[in-house]
Amino acid sequence: LSAGMEYTYTLKIIGNKITGSLSVSPFSSEGDKPISFKDYFDYLADLKNRAYLGSSSDPHDLSCDYNGQMNTANCYVVTHPGYYKFPLVYGNAIKNGATNAIAYGSSTFVNHLGNQITNPYIYENSGCTVGSAELVWQDAQNLISNNIALCDNNTYISFEITKANIQQGNAVIAVKDGNGNIMWSWHIWVTNKNVYETQAVTASYNSTTKILMFMPFPLGWNDSTPAPTCTFYQWGRKDPFPPSDGSSLTSTTDKTVYKYDTNGNSTTSNCWSKVSSQADIATSILNPSTFYYGRFNWCSQSSKELWNVGEDDYDVDFELITKSVYDPSPAGFRLPETAAFTGFTQNGTINGNWNDTTKGYTFTTNGVDTYWQACGYRDNNSGSLSSVGSYGYYWPAGPSGTSFGRSLFFYSSGVAPQNSGERASGFSVRPVSE
Repeated sequence: LSAGMEYTYTLKIIGNKITGSLSVSPFSSEGDKPISFKDYFDYLADLKNRAYLGSSSDPHDLSCDYNGQMNTANCYVVTHPGYYKFPLVYGNAIKNGATNAIAYGSSTFVNHLGNQITNPYIYENSGCTVGSAELVWQDAQNLISNNIALCDNNTYISFEITKANIQQGNAVIAVKDGNGNIMWSWHIWVTNKNVYETQAVTASYNSTTKILMFMPFPLGWNDSTPAPTCTFYQWGRKDPFPPSDGSSLTSTTDKTVYKYDTNGNSTTSNCWSKVSSQADIATSILNPSTFYYGRFNWCSQSSKELWNVGEDDYDVDFELITKSVYDPSPAGFRLPETAAFTGFTQNGTINGNWNDTTKGYTFTTNGVDTYWQACGYRDNNSGSLSSVGSYGYYWPAGPSGTSFGRSLFFYSSGVAPQNSGERASGFSVRPVSE
């Protein structure tokens, strides 16, 4: 089959006899052309040379998997230029085409009004009337064009990434109510990487051994700059915060981020902020670009289950993870167990080697190597970047206390796979396959 051609095959069945005919015709417009399997899966090609997905009249649905089923998430991965859309659904509240009520099944999981979520679709919840859609920030200028809009009777958001402007980068898009309040927001991660080429990490704890299939990079990974970078997350929150500018392996300068002003012009003003205060969950949803610092815990509510529905302790273990609507991972992934990193050390010995040239660790478990970048962190006392190239911090799904989350921590001569970090800190996130 050739890209750009429409194939129509007609079957006639009469009794026990089957006959068929094939007609082939070119598509009339560039945007409507289907693409070949080679084009779609060629992750080595430059982003600008990849086939265009979707069209202005028929955007490519990011929530639709290869089986045609809807799988929603707080993060959508984009690997081609094109027109896209995604549904107004809370996180992973739709899974395999059906309501995934367990993802929001307790009073912990509230919307921007502070009310418990009762329906996957935002507009089906009481008091949630859709008004508009807009860009919150993006870390590459004009990455997403200024034509973000509601579509399909205000049940989807559509946007475009052009061939001219596509590059590795991150963006946050939000839906607002009629009063201009953000009701929910989503991370759009543009990458030329195949995030589904997962890597096996073997973990062992309390006589239990488990193999976890990790995404090959942390969320928001970008290696097109002089140094690789990734987005950062406060424990329990679904929205990313900007990375380092990547000007060097140790740069603690924030990457410049952009949005569009009321006249449609790109601006760097008021894209994100750092506020010295706590917030409740509803306030954090209303303000996805506000980094709350100055406390151990950014959140005034000390729930254990923000990223794992039903979490009831602070232990290191392989407890079953039930992905919540606040999990920042793409569809098909979730945050790892608290014992996920225990294979990186054994009897006090580090199972890996530090690379001072790239500023990261290669850990070896069960004969398999995985590389972990020392991306640094955002400080809970200031929101500022710190220790880029020196320290690596990665969140799992579980907490370690009322104001702390469990974490992996490493530096050149030490690894702590069962570390505790302040929930208000911004750490890297590297999901595992569900």
